[in-house]
Formats: sequence, structure tokens, C-alpha cells
Amino acid sequence: MTPAKLEEEKAGYTQASTVLNNYVSNLAGYLNYLGYAITSSNYNNQVPAQPVSDNDYGAYQNGKLIGDEPCAYVHNRYYAKRLIFDSIDWMDNGVLNGTISIDATTYPDAALWFGAPAGTTGAYTASRP
Repeated sequence: MTPAKLEEEKAGYTQASTVLNNYVSNLAGYLNYLGYAITSSNYNNQVPAQPVSDNDYGAYQNGKLIGDEPCAYVHNRYYAKRLIFDSIDWMDNGVLNGTISIDATTYPDAALWFGAPAGTTGAYTASRP
């Protein structure tokens, strides 16, 4: 693997992690299917109309991957990519259907990391890696 390829992997990993954390945080443009942010304190809390499930909390934990393991894209990039992909897939609609949408204009490196052709802009639908 070349240094340039490692930098490409790092950029994709970083942006894809940002997209996941946007969903977990329920930010505008990345509203998750629950309609609220997932935190460590609302896991299994029955107060919301739709409580945080194990899968939701797993996505929250996977969103912490970049902080806990900033070089996962080097050690086991396929596993890291799959964790992030599946977590985004779950958070967008509460179903693992094998597709996600990435805004390739805002997050071009994440789109490329998930298989978009170089230079892709706008919404890109990625399939499970």
C-alpha cells in the first residue's frame, strides 16, 4: 500500500465517521429514524416514544470508533468500513437494507471510500461493501 493510498483511506474513514456521527447526533440533513440524538445516557430509556435499541446503541458505539481507534483504516479497513456502513444503514431508517446515501459534494472522500467513482457529486447511493 502506498502512502497516497493510506491518505485516501484515512480521508474516507474520517468523513464516513463524521456522517455516522451526524446520524447518531440527529443533525439537520442526517436525521435518524428515531428523531433524536443517541447518547450513553438514553440507552434503554423507555421515556422516548421509540426507545434506543441495542442496534441504535451499537451505532452510537461504532461512531466512537474514530476516537478510540483512529487508525482502524490501516489495521482492518474492511471491518472498519463495514461497521461504519452498517451503522449508517441502520440509523437512516432502522433497517439493514444494504444501501446508504452519501452526499458526495459535502463528503467526497466518504463517497469514494464507499465506492463512488472519483469526481462524483450530489447524492451517491452506496451498496454494502
